[in-house]
This record gives sequence, structure tokens and C-alpha cells, in this order.
Amino acid sequence: MAAPEPYHLVSTWRLRAPVPVVWELLADPAFTWHRWWPLLRTDVVRAHADPDGRAVPGAGVTLRVHSPASRALRVRLTLTAVTPPAGHPVPAPGHARFTADGDLVGTACVVVRPVPCGSVVALRWEVTPAAERPGLAAHRRLSTAAHSAVMRVGETGLRHRLRRRATSPCADSPAPTLTDRLLR
Repeated sequence: MAAPEPYHLVSTWRLRAPVPVVWELLADPAFTWHRWWPLLRTDVVRAHADPDGRAVPGAGVTLRVHSPASRALRVRLTLTAVTPPAGHPVPAPGHARFTADGDLVGTACVVVRPVPCGSVVALRWEVTPAAERPGLAAHRRLSTAAHSAVMRVGETGLRHRLRRRATSPCADSPAPTLTDRLLR
């Protein structure tokens, strides 16, 4: 049997919050993403931080991702490289790279960069379903659609968290969406 083709999954989130604030939530060494991303559950955290409390390579988390299309995926992410955003008043982008194993095997990359009135988060997954999860390879369209749905819920949860922190660098923040209101 041939190995399944890798998934190349990209999500882009445009947020009305400055890079340092977004980075602080995404690069939390305690991996508290589940607090604002309802479809994630944290099983195991391997916290490794520098003296300033920033995550360093070796830090990791095992997540259960509740997919709308299948049973929960279990994915272990290990931070392999990190470059926090630097500079003021306009920071250089922050980058983080992870290895992924478990139900998905490969890499994940996150880049947070400044744009007018906020930041853009680019998330890229290059993963292959584990041999124990043949359905992920067999139902490619469904798996891709489920990934998109999970990422949209994460984006909405992060927007909601940022809105609660009142971090918008622009006065014309958009009105909350129906999904935003439901997550309150």
C-alpha cells in the first residue's frame, strides 16, 4: 500500500491586535490555547521556558482536536524553533515551528506579522495521516473541510479573547459576528 499523500493546509487569520499581544497568546509556554479554542483539549504539557517565561525548543503539548467530521485527533506538537517578534514600534514577524506526531505526522509552522491595524497569523501544516488513521487519507475532502472548520473556530475564539482584552489598534473594530456572540 502506498503512503498517503501529505496534506498541505494553510490558514490565515487577520486580527485587530498588535503582534506582541497575539504572540503572547499563541506562544504561551503553558499551551493554554484550549481556553479560547473550544475544539482543543490539552492532555499533556511539556513546558520549557527561558528565564523571561518564553517557550523554547523542547516545549510541547499533546492535544485532542475535536473534529466535526471524525473522532477526536490526538496530536503531539514539539517546538523545534522559535523567533519571537522583535522591534518597536513595528515588530519583525514572530515564527514558531513544531514537529507533529500522533494521528498526524509532519510539521506545523506559525508566523505572526504586523499589518496596518493589527496582525496576520499564518498557520501552515505539512502532515500525513498516521497509519492507524486510514480514514483521514481516504476521505481527503472531508478531512480538509473538517480542518478548515476547526481553524475557523480557533480564529473566532482568538478574536473573542483579543476583543475582551481591548487590544484593537484601530478605533473602527468590526461589530461582533453571530459566532462571536455565541462564544461569549
